[in-house]
Amino acid sequence: MCVGGCAVGVRVGAPTDAQIEYHVDHIRDGRSVRLRYVRAVQAGHLLASFMAAFDTSTYALGTPVMDHAVEMPDAKPLPEDSITTREFVESLGEDSNISPFIRYLQTRPNPIEIRPTRHFDPGNPVVAPPDK
Repeated sequence: MCVGGCAVGVRVGAPTDAQIEYHVDHIRDGRSVRLRYVRAVQAGHLLASFMAAFDTSTYALGTPVMDHAVEMPDAKPLPEDSITTREFVESLGEDSNISPFIRYLQTRPNPIEIRPTRHFDPGNPVVAPPDK
């Protein structure tokens, strides 16, 4: 169980076919805490770094330490069932009121695939009730 972390974004990844490599360094493997340092690298350039501390006592004892935590809600729709932002904007067609700049931003190649659970039309926004 991750009990602490710190992330730093260094630069934006290039929207190319270059893979993002994740390098994991094992900093410490103690009796109760494990420390990992993760670096995201694309084409030799550092994109982000993350330091995470994991509580290993949950695995050693076989019982969860955080038994007071709220249960995670069911995600609806599932990410696999959702369409990407790019697919949504393309489905609106050229006749929608989306500005060319916003259309470009939403349909350009992106190294990270974004799948929102609820899409909105930036050309015709509608007020929606808040999610819980």
